[in-house]
Amino acid sequence: MGQADIFLRVVFLAMGLLFAGVFLLFSSPSNAEQQIDISRLKNAADLGEVDALVGLGGLYLNGKIVPKNPEKAAQLFLKAARKGDVEAMQIVAGLYSDGTGVEKDLNEAFVWMTMAAEYGSSFAQVMAGKYNFWGIGDIPPDKEEAVRWWKMAAGNGEHMAQSMLSACYFYGDGVERDIEEAYFWALAASEKNDPVRQEFRGFVEEQLTKNQKENVIARYIEWSAKKEHK
Repeated sequence: MGQADIFLRVVFLAMGLLFAGVFLLFSSPSNAEQQIDISRLKNAADLGEVDALVGLGGLYLNGKIVPKNPEKAAQLFLKAARKGDVEAMQIVAGLYSDGTGVEKDLNEAFVWMTMAAEYGSSFAQVMAGKYNFWGIGDIPPDKEEAVRWWKMAAGNGEHMAQSMLSACYFYGDGVERDIEEAYFWALAASEKNDPVRQEFRGFVEEQLTKNQKENVIARYIEWSAKKEHK
């Protein structure tokens, strides 16, 4: 395992970016959920209303308001995902990854997460990058494709993707080595004020000359200003 692989795995573990995090959305009912008219919600879901499908799926997944039924939840999320709901696509990917309510199928997890990424979800783009970087199921590693997804998410301000991209540029993994580009994305990622990201930014910074550092900082300030005015 190379240095880039080690660092990226550490970041994913440190940030807790696991599929379980997706399911925390439904781990406990809010006050609003407790006041839901279940009959009305079921009727709306039967009519194919996406929000109702996702909402009812969440209730069946956590089992707090209605009896827990992961299989029913999966059916509802799949219906919503097939209607183009991005949140449902991500949840379906998680269900297939964990084997919750469906037979575990990492290839299906890859398909649904990639679809959500193509719809523009930054979270899904991070995960699609993760799947491609290390491979999943029968899908072999494709680090260049991973970098492509992380570039998309990083440009949208996703700090996890910025960390991944910085490491890839620094180690030349999936992309040509470029210390200045690594520092640029390390600056962006470290805005999150996470110790792992801060430490890596300092590590990359040590490899730069004063002139390189100043040029990258100037470019980063200009980039940040443009993003704020969008």
